[in-house]
Amino acid sequence: MHAQYLGPIDCRPDPSLTFLDLSRYPPSCYLMRAGEDAGVGGPLFEGDVLVVDEARHPSHGDLAVIMIDGIREVFQTFRVGPQFRFQPVGGGESRRIKPELVLGVVVSLVRRCAV
Repeated sequence: MHAQYLGPIDCRPDPSLTFLDLSRYPPSCYLMRAGEDAGVGGPLFEGDVLVVDEARHPSHGDLAVIMIDGIREVFQTFRVGPQFRFQPVGGGESRRIKPELVLGVVVSLVRRCAV
């Protein structure tokens, strides 16, 4: 699933985030928006705003942002023995990813629901 970079945690790029206390996140965090390929069957929906901490290393079950061919994508992490496998959110075959391609771990998400 593709994700659009919105900026550092303190930039407040979207008026829908005014209710969120961004000061509770460390300066190593930034914001991303889930792309239209997020689907509806997974943990993310199109338009979800993700808080990503670039200082965290992935653990089993985390959502990690990975740079693949210059594009940010979100993967679910799975620990298999001493190594990790990364499966694309929304489906696809899991694979090993070089650690230097991991841009951070999703620590929170904001979902706006229609009222």
